[in-house]
Amino acid sequence: MAGQIDELGWLRSWESQGFNDSKCLSELIDNSIDAGCKNFNFIIDKKNNKMYIIDDGVGMNLQELKDMYNVYHSNSNCNRIGNYGFGTKPAQLLLSRKTTTKIITKKSDDKYYTANANWGDIIKKGKYSGEINILESTEEEIELFNKHNYSQCGTVIVLPIYKEVVEIIEIQFNIVCDEEMLPNDLWSVIYGRFDININYYFIEKISKKLKLYNPLDYENDFDTKINEYTIQYYTNPKEKHDRFIVELETPDGFKEYEIPSSNKRCSTQLEPVKNGKSGYKYEGDFICKIFKPSGEDIQDISGGKSISNYDKKLLSYTKENYIIDFVNKTKIIRNGQHIGLTTIAQPDARGGGESRLKNLIHTEIHYYPISTQEDCKDKLIGVQTNKRQLNCVLPKQFKRLIEGLRDIKFTEIKEEFYACEEEQSDEEDQSNSQEEQSNQEEQSNSQEEQSNNNQEEQSNSQEEQSNNNQEEQSNSQEEQSNQQEQSNSQEEQSNSQEEQTNSQEEQSNQEEQGEEGNNNMYPIDVNGYRKNLVYGKEIIDIFNELINIDTSYTDNKIINLYNLLLKIKNGS
Repeated sequence: MAGQIDELGWLRSWESQGFNDSKCLSELIDNSIDAGCKNFNFIIDKKNNKMYIIDDGVGMNLQELKDMYNVYHSNSNCNRIGNYGFGTKPAQLLLSRKTTTKIITKKSDDKYYTANANWGDIIKKGKYSGEINILESTEEEIELFNKHNYSQCGTVIVLPIYKEVVEIIEIQFNIVCDEEMLPNDLWSVIYGRFDININYYFIEKISKKLKLYNPLDYENDFDTKINEYTIQYYTNPKEKHDRFIVELETPDGFKEYEIPSSNKRCSTQLEPVKNGKSGYKYEGDFICKIFKPSGEDIQDISGGKSISNYDKKLLSYTKENYIIDFVNKTKIIRNGQHIGLTTIAQPDARGGGESRLKNLIHTEIHYYPISTQEDCKDKLIGVQTNKRQLNCVLPKQFKRLIEGLRDIKFTEIKEEFYACEEEQSDEEDQSNSQEEQSNQEEQSNSQEEQSNNNQEEQSNSQEEQSNNNQEEQSNSQEEQSNQQEQSNSQEEQSNSQEEQTNSQEEQSNQEEQGEEGNNNMYPIDVNGYRKNLVYGKEIIDIFNELINIDTSYTDNKIINLYNLLLKIKNGS
């Protein structure tokens, strides 16, 4: 007889099964969610070099704690996150860096129990079986439990602190940025659909709650309703053929559709079910949910944006192109937990706005297997021992069924958009008509106002012309009167040359003053384009024309003018 397990080789293989620090921590979160916890806490106690992982779930009794350490222990027939009963053990081994771990747990109305594992000794001995020490908790361990867990039941895991592990936690809580983290690996995505608070406490430094990502959250807005389809899964082991059938609403009521397939061909279109189900075994249902979170892109089908408003929340964690790739793929949700992605055909984003819009439609496959390690749906999806090492390659007819349902949603979004666009166009036409009418009224008022202004200007011009004519006529009469007085004064003083000269000078002065007064009454005559404006240089040019620069003057009027200009120059 032969056949045994080399436990040392088996233990060493744990390091080669895709369990990095982030996935190890996820395994511990999984167990707590399966235990029904509502609050899950990471507490970093740097002073004591300890990390405490605490949940307020139902806790474990003695037998359940032993079962947890039994590798590949089959879970009870229920919808649990765990499947193979394996992940917790390598998680403790790797997170402790092969040192020691402690688990303190209490079930309601039961005792406290503690499990101590010395992973260094286990590796050294090359033996796992029977090496986990489980006892009733000491008073010190009970005190430690109650210090960090305020409920009457739950579990506390004690691990040593390692910088790399703390850094992973802080990346997950977005305290430290790592743009290379993929959305598929974010705890906010993995646990986004659970009603749980996941918190991080760095004693005397940081307190932060994990922001969960759930695009189906009731507070989120969608461009159209969420489409939900039940896909019936049938197998025929004899023919080695699977069928996936969905009910769709038609004008004649609900009818069953599928992607017809055989060993030689697979249709590309949804067609009504024609062949019966005889010889096929019903294995269960998959729920396909298809939706598009609201975003600016719906406002312009011809040039859709890359990411919806809701998906932009992931930008603080990772790169934009990672998010686009994440949205384009179909999300696999097993018992409420996001476990990975699978690819369906997507149009080329370079094909235009409609292609880009189709890429923004989310597709999700939800299913709820019984965790017995033999569930057909798990095998179809490709669930591995490490669930986050998902290897999901769906059968061609299943993929094309999802693509067909996605295209139905795309058509709905287009119809909704074009209906809104037509309504907006009608509103714009009405608004433009009202605006045009308003502009016509404004134009009419403007023309009326212009006409009134023209009439007023014409009236003012006529009045001004009339005043100028009257003023010129009055000045002319006054000038004639002054000339008559000058003639009389010359006749009265003709007897004496000196008197005549004086009289002439006096008369000349009077004439100058009279002319000066008369000229002040005349309007300034300048070019029309600069009305009522005279430059000083122009005045000097007139003086130069009237006065011979090389001649000396003794006339009193010239002397008076000189004295007047001198006063102006001196500012007196």
